Amino acid sequence: MEGEKYNLEEKLEKSSELEKSPQEAAKETMIANLKNDTHINDILEIKEKLSLPESIIQSPEIQEAAKEAMITKLRNSYIDSAIKIKEQFSLPESVMQSPEIQKAAEEGMINEIKYRDINDALKIKEQFSLSEKIVQEAIKERMIIKLKEGYIDDALKIKEQFSLPKKIVQEAAKEGLIVNLKKDHIDDALKIKEQFSLSENVMQSPEVQVAAKEGMINRLKDGDIDDALK
Repeated sequence: MEGEKYNLEEKLEKSSELEKSPQEAAKETMIANLKNDTHINDILEIKEKLSLPESIIQSPEIQEAAKEAMITKLRNSYIDSAIKIKEQFSLPESVMQSPEIQKAAEEGMINEIKYRDINDALKIKEQFSLSEKIVQEAIKERMIIKLKEGYIDDALKIKEQFSLPKKIVQEAAKEGLIVNLKKDHIDDALKIKEQFSLSENVMQSPEVQVAAKEGMINRLKDGDIDDALK
């Protein structure tokens, strides 16, 4: 949950007591809210009320606070909030391409793809200019997770939604197949084999053959003769 906002009126009142200009007090309020991980709507409301000139928005202190706020939003999966900070505080390309921002964007995107919302992940990719290779690897991991958990249809939807290279799809399906074979989930294993059109090379690979042998031995031990002979 995003944090609560610092009170603007209270800050401006105190500014007169401390002989600070209202503009300086407003600037400090904005920085405090950015650093406090305040909800993005509150930050934008304060920004609008303050009517701060672009020279102050572009000041090193506010730009640094906006950068840190965006990193926090990305890591906490507040993707739309991170994008709004980028737009409303006019963060330059040099900041967007900084190692800290790129790392946070990459972590946020991978987290979204693996466990949350793929559409939000694609927003991050577009807004932060992440490489296609990183996206493909993360989508591959999402497919593997779904296959391992037995959600074959979900993995197929991901495959259809994204134009992944055949090599990546086959690698993901192979890993899902191996896990299902080892877990004696023969029906899921067969579905993966058929639905992902696994090549003969994949089926005859040492890893798959070992997993199939382990699964067959386990089924024979359990007395599942028919399944073992599939």
